[in-house]
Amino acid sequence: MWVVVPCLNELKDQLNDRFPNRDKTTDGTIGDKPHAESTSSHNPDLTGTPEFRDGDAIDEVRARDVDKDLNDAGGVVFEDLVQLVIKDARNGKHPYLRYLVYNGRIWHKRDNYVTRVYTGSNQHTDHGHFNSDFTQEADTVTGTDWGFSQLGGTPSTTPPATDKPLKIDGQLGPLTIAKWQKVMGTPVDGFISKPTSKLVAAVQRKLKSTVDSTLVVDGNGIFQDGKRYKTVFALQRYLKAPVDGFLTVGMSETIKQLQRRLNEGWF
Repeated sequence: MWVVVPCLNELKDQLNDRFPNRDKTTDGTIGDKPHAESTSSHNPDLTGTPEFRDGDAIDEVRARDVDKDLNDAGGVVFEDLVQLVIKDARNGKHPYLRYLVYNGRIWHKRDNYVTRVYTGSNQHTDHGHFNSDFTQEADTVTGTDWGFSQLGGTPSTTPPATDKPLKIDGQLGPLTIAKWQKVMGTPVDGFISKPTSKLVAAVQRKLKSTVDSTLVVDGNGIFQDGKRYKTVFALQRYLKAPVDGFLTVGMSETIKQLQRRLNEGWF
């Protein structure tokens, strides 16, 4: 079983603490099929094709993608976060960060995180890619502080508002999720929790009773990541949207149909 190195899990936890309303649509660790067919730190270093393979018996993933939409009440945006991390890295505060990629740029440890043009095919415009260093210490270190408290402002613990009409943009963001949670009667926080979500379980129960009696109610299977899920098949049938099992990244016709219903106060 593959694992993400601890410092990148601490990155995720500290982001969630500082930005409780952030979007997680493009968050990710393990690589998808295109990643698996190329050399990438998103691939486990024992069972995949990694950038670096060490000699231990742990199947390690050394990359984490973070959605750029922080939805911060104080106005902090992802570029602020990136520049803070890079400034601290240049000052030696993040020795376990090998490189960071965001919005067509890369900052690499080998040249003290100078800003360079990123030439890869994925320009990382909707997320940042954080890559841990290729050392045993970087693989095992815990207690890392990513310094997000320096960004100022007070983190908002207030759930996203659910009384305003949703923009019909086809994106499963915090506002859409929060309104869906309110309509379904589940706790409202604007997130679809992993590995299980009370919202998803409630939706699955509805879908099981209406369009697919074989659907498993496990609280998992509604993600806007371009991957196919059985729950999404059922959701599309229920919403009378085109049925392909995918919630298209960026703009989904299924999510547009969902947003229209939620604006009417029902699901």
